[in-house]
Amino acid sequence: MNASGKKGWVIWLTGRPGSGKTNLARNLSRYFHQEGFKTAVIDSDEIRQKYFPQLGYDEVSRDFFYSSLIAISDILASHDLVVLVSATAHLKKWRQQARKLIPKYLEIYVKCSLKECMRRDPKGLYALAKKDKTVKLPGFSAVFEPPEKPDITVITTGRPKEVVAGTCWKKLKKLIK
Repeated sequence: MNASGKKGWVIWLTGRPGSGKTNLARNLSRYFHQEGFKTAVIDSDEIRQKYFPQLGYDEVSRDFFYSSLIAISDILASHDLVVLVSATAHLKKWRQQARKLIPKYLEIYVKCSLKECMRRDPKGLYALAKKDKTVKLPGFSAVFEPPEKPDITVITTGRPKEVVAGTCWKKLKKLIK
């Protein structure tokens, strides 16, 4: 809880597609619930499909999309929710914008090797990018700028998701007090 008595936070999970961001966000949400926090998990793919299906993946569309995610997350956090945002946000400018605009913001870098992300490929994105050279997938066929100074870095390659979540939770508890 901060000095104003508000419990709201935005915790942005960034990493390559398939790194485990959404899985980690959902597991962290359970930990927060056990501590009495109300949460919202925002999966960027779900938001894009449901509310912004007309958007492309060019830089202008992505600028609009990430600005929208930042605004939505900030509004939810202002209502005392812990907002866990699972979004690649592959350019640092978007994460810097979020850090600048959101008063209580933490960034988690979900680090996973490209080889492991390609092996997992839960949505078939890497297979598609291999097949269709016009598909620009961050961290594969498009730039992914890893965070320079994330609040927390978790490595998911070769680690059980429960261990990753538990380790991350221990670090988060120290930062949100």
